[in-house]
Amino acid sequence: MRPVWTSILIAGAALWTGVARADGSETDRQIAQSLFDDGRALLEAGRYAEACPKFAESQRLDPGGGTLLNLALCHELEGKTASAWQEFRDALSQAVRDDRKDRQELASAHIAALGPKLIRLTVNVPEALAAREPEVTLDRSRLPPAAWNAAIPIDPGEHRIAVVVSGAPRWETPIAAIEPGQTYRVDVPMLAAATSAGPETGPRETRGRSTAFWLLLGGAGLALTTSVITGLAALDANGYVNDNCLPERDFCRVPDAADAASRARTFAWVSTATLVVGAGAAVVAFLLPLQKQNISAAVAPTTAIDGKLDGVSFGVRIGAF
Repeated sequence: MRPVWTSILIAGAALWTGVARADGSETDRQIAQSLFDDGRALLEAGRYAEACPKFAESQRLDPGGGTLLNLALCHELEGKTASAWQEFRDALSQAVRDDRKDRQELASAHIAALGPKLIRLTVNVPEALAAREPEVTLDRSRLPPAAWNAAIPIDPGEHRIAVVVSGAPRWETPIAAIEPGQTYRVDVPMLAAATSAGPETGPRETRGRSTAFWLLLGGAGLALTTSVITGLAALDANGYVNDNCLPERDFCRVPDAADAASRARTFAWVSTATLVVGAGAAVVAFLLPLQKQNISAAVAPTTAIDGKLDGVSFGVRIGAF
C-alpha cells in the first residue's frame, strides 16, 4: 500500500514544481525546488530520515500544498504519526483553499487511516498549581495552558515533561509512549516550596552574622585597642620612673616621679581590665551562632566576666539590658 501512496503523491507533487508563485524571492524558490527534488529522490529510496528535513526546509522557504503532502507522507513512513496527521490536516485545509479535489481526497484518506493509530498524552496539572502559572514544557517546547489536562497527539518514542514554578524546585519526568492508539497520562505533583524542619520561634538569620555578633566584635576590638594603648602608656611611665629613681635608696632625681609611678599603675590596671573585657567579648561573639535558645522579652541571656586586679574586684555583664 505504501508504494502506491508514494507514487500517487509524487505524481501529484510534480505539478507543483511547474507552478510559480509571486510570494517569496526567486532564490528561495530555486533552493526550495532543489530541496524538494532531493527529498523526493530520498523518499523513493526509502531514506525517510534524510528526506523529511529536505521537504520541511523546502516548505519553509516556499510553502506549497504538494510539498506539504510529501512532508506528511514522509513523516508517516518514518513512523511519526502525530506529525504526519497534523501535516495532512494542514494539507487538507490548503487543498480546500486551492480547490484541489485530488489532494483533498488524498489528505482525507490518510487522516482517517492515521486517527486510530495516534498516541496521545495528557499532562494533568492540578488547579492549585495552575493558579501559580507554572511553565510546562514537552520536549523543551512550551506546552500552553490550553493543552494541559487534554489528550494531545504525540509521536511515538521517548518524551520528557518538565515543570518550573516560582518557589519550588524544577520537576521533570520521562515517559516512553510506544503503543499505537494509547493515551498516556502524566500527573504533575503540587510542587510545594521547601519548608523548614520545624516552626520558627524567633527571627531567622538567613545571611551572614547577626547584629549582636558585630556589636560584640566591635566592642572587643575597641577594648583590645584601648588595652594596647594604655599598656604602652604604662610601660612608658614605668620606664620614666626607672630611669630617674633608685628604689633601693628611695631616691628620685625628678620631682614628678611619684606622679609618673601612679600613672603607670593606673594605665597598667586599665590595660589589663580592657584586655580581659575585649577577650571575653570576642569569645562570646563567636559562641553566639552555637547557642540555640529562645529569647523572650522578659529574660535575656547574660554573659559575665569577673576579675580582680590589685585587690580591686570588677565585673562586666554582656547581654543584659
